[in-house]
Amino acid sequence: MPAMLLQRKILPLLLLVLTPWTLASTAALEIVSTSECTIGVAGVSVSAFAVNRLQVVRSIIMTGEPVFDPRRKTFGDQILGGMNRLHWQTRESVIKQQLLFAEGSTLSPSALAESARLLRSRPYLMDAGINVQNPCEPEVDIEVITRDAWSLTPRVALNRSGGNSKTGLGVREKNLFGLGVQIEFKTVKNLDRQGQQFELSTKHLFNTRIQSSIYLENNDDGFVRAVSIGQPFYALDTRKSWGLEVSNVNEQVGFYQSGDRIRDTQRMRAAGSIFYGVSNGLKAGRSHRFTFGLSYERQDVLLAFAQNVDAGETRTRKLVAPFVQWSSASDQFINAVNFDLIGFTEDIETGLVHNLRLAVSPSALGGDQDRLQVSASAGMAVLASQKGLLRWDVSLSGLRDFDGNETQDIVFSAGIRGLFKPTVGAGYHASLNLDVARNVMTGQQLFLGGETGVRGYIDRLQAGDRRLRLRLERRQYLDRNLFGLLNLGWLVFADVGRAWTPDDVAGNPKQSLMDVGIGLRLAPTKAERGKMIHLDFAVPLKNRDDPLVSDYEFVVSIQNGF
Repeated sequence: MPAMLLQRKILPLLLLVLTPWTLASTAALEIVSTSECTIGVAGVSVSAFAVNRLQVVRSIIMTGEPVFDPRRKTFGDQILGGMNRLHWQTRESVIKQQLLFAEGSTLSPSALAESARLLRSRPYLMDAGINVQNPCEPEVDIEVITRDAWSLTPRVALNRSGGNSKTGLGVREKNLFGLGVQIEFKTVKNLDRQGQQFELSTKHLFNTRIQSSIYLENNDDGFVRAVSIGQPFYALDTRKSWGLEVSNVNEQVGFYQSGDRIRDTQRMRAAGSIFYGVSNGLKAGRSHRFTFGLSYERQDVLLAFAQNVDAGETRTRKLVAPFVQWSSASDQFINAVNFDLIGFTEDIETGLVHNLRLAVSPSALGGDQDRLQVSASAGMAVLASQKGLLRWDVSLSGLRDFDGNETQDIVFSAGIRGLFKPTVGAGYHASLNLDVARNVMTGQQLFLGGETGVRGYIDRLQAGDRRLRLRLERRQYLDRNLFGLLNLGWLVFADVGRAWTPDDVAGNPKQSLMDVGIGLRLAPTKAERGKMIHLDFAVPLKNRDDPLVSDYEFVVSIQNGF
């Protein structure tokens, strides 16, 4: 009897539990060859390639598809094909420079897969795939297929949440002269400030691996200036990185009570860092990186005790800190459709990734106190397959002042999210997040409301130094679109959350917030890969007798993903 129980019940249950783990741990191994000389590659839109790892890449064929193609049967492509003349098609040299293989190199399945992921991450491309045309020959021809995204877009801010609106107008070109250079100018008005923003950036300066950006803001409460240049660890097998970053920020941080801004904190921060990183490259499916550098920060904060009152407490901090950073990335990915996007290939990272940074700022180097800075983060998908995933992420940062015997700027975040997809067109999504912010120098709060997690309430209805949020969704990914220009989806949802402090100060309601609702998702197919228009109708279930709580909220926003 015990043997029969083991065979019929315990072993099948054990296999059922372990199967998703096996799928996740072997996701990167889907590129291992079969006895028939051909396989598919996880994360790459390829047909197949050969068993022999010593094959040589004979040629690389570049195929760049236009934004609108009259050969497609969709109505949008048929009538808008002439607009291609107004678009800079991405240059072949730009695409080819980003590939992790070259003519004459040995064929590498992992390099093919990562090259496709790299291209799909570029904002000026809607999709990318790699095809090995003659997989069983000793010399192979590789076709790289890319489809351009419409790059010249008006920047119309579309966000109404929790009774507040964000407005803005501007223009952005993501592919200037077909070189992958982004330039943007826009005006913005939101709950915190209004002003103008300018950005000029590229992931491959002068067709190299160097990234650079210039970002400027002029606001009614201050300004932002930021410049960076450097070469990151752009691929798993990259052996070195370097960079230089400089920023200067002057802004007001609002303190809120029951949705009202009751006072302001003036914050002035000048910062910069220079760093150099080394790595042994990709070994056994994992890449370990070590980065060494020097950072500088000077921050002055004026804490006003009441709105429109200048008198208050002034805090100052100066850091000159050598630092060391250890990070790790995994070559474990699965290729999926209809997870967080609609109708597009998604590259889902499943392996463990982590980062640890230690910085010491002694007064002997120019700091105003002896301090230690620590930041750490980690995350991985413990279950992952085409049927869904279960992923956790956690991060912690803070600063220890040895002279003042005080711990400052403690920020902790932990989250877990799950997605179960019984069919290609349907999914059940749940996420739970906990955030904690203690002794933050600016006094900045954690908010809860329409924009920050509970869509049926006004923005920043609750505030504190702790926040807990739960989101439940039943998603539907529709196998249809509007004229080939927008993919469609819809969902029903429930939000639950609370923001508070230990003694429940700042006028927070003592109970959690809860709502239910229905939403529509519109995902552009020709521009803004990964962006979606969110239209949500939410009804609050708790605190309905509060005068700040309406019978319903209609939320309009543009966000990343579903």
